[in-house]
Amino acid sequence: MLTVVGSMVLSLASAEPQYLLQATANAMPHHPLRADIRPAQRDPFELAPVAASGPPLPPVVLQPLVLEAAPIQPVMPPPPTLAYVGRMRTADGRWLVMVQLEDGRPVALEVGKELGNGYRVERMSDRVVELLNPQTQHLMQLAVPAAPRFETW
Repeated sequence: MLTVVGSMVLSLASAEPQYLLQATANAMPHHPLRADIRPAQRDPFELAPVAASGPPLPPVVLQPLVLEAAPIQPVMPPPPTLAYVGRMRTADGRWLVMVQLEDGRPVALEVGKELGNGYRVERMSDRVVELLNPQTQHLMQLAVPAAPRFETW
């Protein structure tokens, strides 16, 4: 391998290291704002010996890491799609709310009636019907419009 410094050709195998440093430093133009470059006093990558202060440290014992999987949330079945049709009073005085399911079937809702997907009629009032899925505790409310007022003469 050959090194060209200025107009001199140096062979690394035959050149003295001191001479190479001096020839390289002389070949670089001197700039007034740049400090003189000097060779390092020590190897910056060599670790300095560390004096032990105190008793030796005990060995580090790592505890095994225990990972717990997050609980899997149950997939909630979709609530039934209902369309309010009307309400009626039965002969024994109970109120039934008539709804139409998404497939077009009419259904009369009363407390305790199962609707599918785990939902059942939990509670009924004159303004709302509450459907509950006991497995997921999902509560769905169906608003019932107020009963019409008919005028009599």
